[in-house]
Amino acid sequence: MILLLWVFGAVPAGAADGDHERYGVALQVDYPVKVGKKTGMKVKARLKGVTKRNRIRGEWTVKADGEEMTVPHGKKKGPEKPVRFGGTVADRLKDGKKVSVTATFRGTIDGKKVRLSTTRGVTPPKVKVRVRCRGDRVEVGGTLTRTKKASGRWTFEVFPSGKEKPLDRYSSDEMTGPSHHVFLKRPDGPFEARVTVDGTVGREVHGDLFGKEGGRFEEAAGQVSLRSGCPEGTGGSVDESSTRALRIRADHQVLLGKKIQDLWIEVSDSEVRGVQMKGTLDTEEKAVGIWRFYYRYPDKVRLPGGKEKNVIRKGVLASNKGVVELPMRRKDEYHVIVDFQGTVGGQKVHVKEPYHFSIPRVMQKADPAADPSFTVIEAVITGRKVEGRWMMAIARPDGKILYLHEGKPRFTVKLPEGRYLLKTVFYGKVDGLTMAMQESKSLVIKEKDRDTYLVPGKNNELRTYEEGVSAVRGMRRSGRLSESDHTYSARAGAYSGGTAALLVIIGLAVYRKRKLS
Repeated sequence: MILLLWVFGAVPAGAADGDHERYGVALQVDYPVKVGKKTGMKVKARLKGVTKRNRIRGEWTVKADGEEMTVPHGKKKGPEKPVRFGGTVADRLKDGKKVSVTATFRGTIDGKKVRLSTTRGVTPPKVKVRVRCRGDRVEVGGTLTRTKKASGRWTFEVFPSGKEKPLDRYSSDEMTGPSHHVFLKRPDGPFEARVTVDGTVGREVHGDLFGKEGGRFEEAAGQVSLRSGCPEGTGGSVDESSTRALRIRADHQVLLGKKIQDLWIEVSDSEVRGVQMKGTLDTEEKAVGIWRFYYRYPDKVRLPGGKEKNVIRKGVLASNKGVVELPMRRKDEYHVIVDFQGTVGGQKVHVKEPYHFSIPRVMQKADPAADPSFTVIEAVITGRKVEGRWMMAIARPDGKILYLHEGKPRFTVKLPEGRYLLKTVFYGKVDGLTMAMQESKSLVIKEKDRDTYLVPGKNNELRTYEEGVSAVRGMRRSGRLSESDHTYSARAGAYSGGTAALLVIIGLAVYRKRKLS
């Protein structure tokens, strides 16, 4: 179990001259982590309410049950490095005991003296499991201890003794509250019941252990073994949604279409038209009912005058066949709740589960290597299952390729200070979709820093698989950044990001005008 805790502390009244109420301290605790050869606790802190424009100087003091460490303020919003505690602090957490953690910043913000501090007690959560049998069903309940508020995805399982595969299981969408229970199939003979509360989605931690701003956790679990029979229970009731341990099988398909051909590129682009989702139940019995797909995602709308506004789009699509077309088009990650309500084998059921997917996008980054004269270039494409090939190139601003790399999307190269173009081409399959995608960025190499900037019009360009292969061939043959093996020479100026691209556009406009006349 790993505990991730973010705590936001307000500024103590009268803490020091010049304190500002708009500033505060956020505290994160990670447990368990490695501290030397032992397991310990890592503490991160940062200032809340400050921006890059603020001039900050000072130092941090972090205390944990009598142990204290002081570190300078770093370049960003917190200490220059996390503080790690082992020894007695780690022992107390391992034993389930509460540890008090305090982070204090002393220094100046924009020349004014401040003292900001926050304290929080940290106790790793556990799950207490209870079991009662009712005929051919077993009621499995779980309660998160050491916390009053929690939310996460709850999974209930029953295992016949000695078996690794569960006889029955139920996995919920995110449920709020420290206690939940379900009915599962009752095994014959001795068995184990397990309850897990999962706060992760993909690699990100989403579980909320102490309320919306209290902190996050990765996982808490508990189990109980019944080797001498199962206690019978009578009476009581549970929600209809918990009476069957069904699972939803969901899948998605990104829908692509062709854009109107851009006259000066000579290669038509592709665009996302939506996402088709399908839901089925993990059962061979006849299912009749209504499927609902609840979605919510951020978007941007253009206002009169050209300004953009961030909005949240949300809605629900219903289908009796379990197939809908969602309106998402931007390349991003999305979360959908898939809900089925109806009958299975003549019995009423209501089950729902979250589903997470990505509209593929390529992400590139450049970082200094251990030897600062070298640069590490990396790329990744989002998706559940990715299979394909990569080509990465570093070029001069005029498009002339200096370094060409094929294979895994990571390589190290020695580059002098200056400005370059970085291009990545992927062609293959992402979540079953055969496609290609290319991403171009401006790369600036400085003595200690590496910065990348978007090239207008070159951000996550969707292509067909064949167009991706053609682009790679063109780059190999020409030694220049190109759209295809037919158009690389005409495209060189478009990657300079400067006057050449403008002259090409103006020239085409004049040409079209003469042609029309």
